[in-house]
Amino acid sequence: ILVSASQGQPLPTHLHDSFCKLFPDLAACAMAAEERASSVVVAKRMGCSMTAGLIAGLATNPLECVRVRWQVVALSAPCGAAAGADGGLLQFGARIVRTEGLIRGLWRPGLTGWMASFGGAFGVRMGVYEYVRYALEQGTGMQRSAKTAFAAGLLTGGLSNGTCCPFFQAKNRLQAEASNQRGLFRELTTIVQETGFMGLYRGVPALFMRGGLISGGQLSG
Repeated sequence: ILVSASQGQPLPTHLHDSFCKLFPDLAACAMAAEERASSVVVAKRMGCSMTAGLIAGLATNPLECVRVRWQVVALSAPCGAAAGADGGLLQFGARIVRTEGLIRGLWRPGLTGWMASFGGAFGVRMGVYEYVRYALEQGTGMQRSAKTAFAAGLLTGGLSNGTCCPFFQAKNRLQAEASNQRGLFRELTTIVQETGFMGLYRGVPALFMRGGLISGGQLSG
């Protein structure tokens, strides 16, 4: 990672470790510079982040689905009464499992949309984060610190979540209407037909703020 100025070769391991301990900030800058210069590193980071997001989406979709269905159940009840939701969230989820089954009622609805949302947001964020942080530091003259990490995380988290807004919206619609058997891309097409192309980005400001704050907090910690 760190290169000997005299020979142009990587430093021996013991010297590299000593340098990192004595000058952690310089070491971090050197590693960041190498990562920015390497398209392979960026591709690996994006690929790993996207894969992690896909797996996380697959594992957590039942929780996301029961949350969405729980929040919108009152919309179909007369006078805003939360019919069918009496007893709390856990009882509501258990009732769905008993009547519809775990797969059909909670796991399948919106699964591809949730995975695409997670995978896309994670991949974009981690792929461009180091570039955005470097640009902020160069443009503002700020030293590499938790402040620049938070700012870069705020921007990249907001950008990645905003970019994936169509997937989030399609996922919400499919989960709110769990009996809807349309797939992700058919649902995206339906949204465009009903509300126009910009309808895909309905709610993007909220997603931008949520994703930015979560990402900024994670990456500056």
